[in-house]
Amino acid sequence: MIQIPILLLVALAGSGGSNPPSPAASKTIPMGAVAPVVSHTPPMVFVSFTDPKEKAFTVEVPKGWSARGGLFRFAAVDTRPALELTSPDGGIRITSGDAEIPTFTLPSQTLAFAGFTEGSWYSPGYGVRMMVQRYLPGAPFAEQYVRDRVLTATDCREGTIVNRRDRTDLSRAVNELYQSQAPPGGVARLDVGEVRFECLRNGQRWRGYYLAGTLLLGTQQGGIWHVDHLIGYAATPAQAPLAEAIALHMIRSARINPEWARMQEGLAANVSQIVAETNSALSDGIRKTFESRWSREAEAMRKDANMRRETTDLIDPDTGETWNVRSQSRYFWRKPGSDLVVGTETFEVPGVGFQQLVPY
Repeated sequence: MIQIPILLLVALAGSGGSNPPSPAASKTIPMGAVAPVVSHTPPMVFVSFTDPKEKAFTVEVPKGWSARGGLFRFAAVDTRPALELTSPDGGIRITSGDAEIPTFTLPSQTLAFAGFTEGSWYSPGYGVRMMVQRYLPGAPFAEQYVRDRVLTATDCREGTIVNRRDRTDLSRAVNELYQSQAPPGGVARLDVGEVRFECLRNGQRWRGYYLAGTLLLGTQQGGIWHVDHLIGYAATPAQAPLAEAIALHMIRSARINPEWARMQEGLAANVSQIVAETNSALSDGIRKTFESRWSREAEAMRKDANMRRETTDLIDPDTGETWNVRSQSRYFWRKPGSDLVVGTETFEVPGVGFQQLVPY
């Protein structure tokens, strides 16, 4: 079996105040009050990262960040993409894929009779080694992965899963694509799930998110499964929105090298289309989830920020650009290409072309 390398990764949140608009501003702003900008950081610069091993894929990553990984080949038909990003200050870690996760084969009486019990390694040939393990849908796998690997990798202790749920809305959107690749009379089913967690690192509380999509390929004779999507981050609470914005940017920018795809024996000709459509469906669903959480968290964080400094930190989730404004409004909007930030008390766009900024 050839595992399609799909790079997917994960965006978010916060709070804010208000001054009356000037006469000049009121001519162009139908509603809302100009929020004076205290400080502003420019958009994050992204650069292209090319798989250094086989040039199998490219993805855009923040300039100046540590980026490690690539396509790891364990056999002719066993390839595993993985990428790890770390911010310069060490406050954010984002990963996509994991080269240490093998393909799994389902336990069966035939394997057990031959001595291959659950937890053992089985080789069907061609240098491929599979672990015998019962199937885990996305959410249980994501929880296990956070507990077994993420907490250790980030040196985070006292890990707690604060939320776990199945994302049938996301898997439903892409399962038709996978079923088209199923063997005759077989099944190809993707189960997507997510977890949110908290932990303690160097005395500081961290938070994180991981989404996993496990793909089951089976026939009446048995089946195999692998982790087709694995994306997430761990970060300080203040940097979680930036981590998620970067993760979403990476999802949208990930591309498989078509020349590499053509060289892979047995790889479906339409793999690039499947990757593109799957990335789009998952990133759109994740973005909606994050935006919903932004709106729920913004009010509490806004009140806390106002009590402390009467200013609000804002982020553009698409670019990583941030502002600190003096305002006590509920919602914030910006005219792209300018530093004009407008605060409103209702979720209504203050004028044509304005885009929402997220408090964090």
